[in-house]
Amino acid sequence: MTTGEFEKLGTSEEKMHGPRCLMVTGFTREQRNYFLNLQENAGIDPAKVVFVGPESIKIKLEELVEKPNEWDLETDLEYPPVVIMSGLLESELHAFMKNYRSSNLPAPLFAVLTPISEKWSFEYLVKHLVREYMEMHKQRNAPTDKEN
Repeated sequence: MTTGEFEKLGTSEEKMHGPRCLMVTGFTREQRNYFLNLQENAGIDPAKVVFVGPESIKIKLEELVEKPNEWDLETDLEYPPVVIMSGLLESELHAFMKNYRSSNLPAPLFAVLTPISEKWSFEYLVKHLVREYMEMHKQRNAPTDKEN
């Protein structure tokens, strides 16, 4: 992805952009603990998990991926659930998302780190994701020509 637009991911063994990391927010403490087991349950090599709290939402994604594993685990942030994936293989991403969907965790906004988005703050990317989600939801619920 070089334009900042959506691009369909394949299922290859190709590594996605960035270091192996999941940047996560919007989950309760109990959900965060459950989240930590999802990678293992999906049968993929674990990537570090960086939890994003109020003190870190303004940090650029390229800096967040360098934080240590389970960073900010104890901090809550009143945000929608968000999972930003970096450096996984495309096939691992699909295995992780399939396992996630079978969990009891709330549906998150998923995103993949790109050369463009890594320059953004976590907060900016989440606002961008929410805006895109709302637009897609509006389009999905718009009446079609057949309904008129």
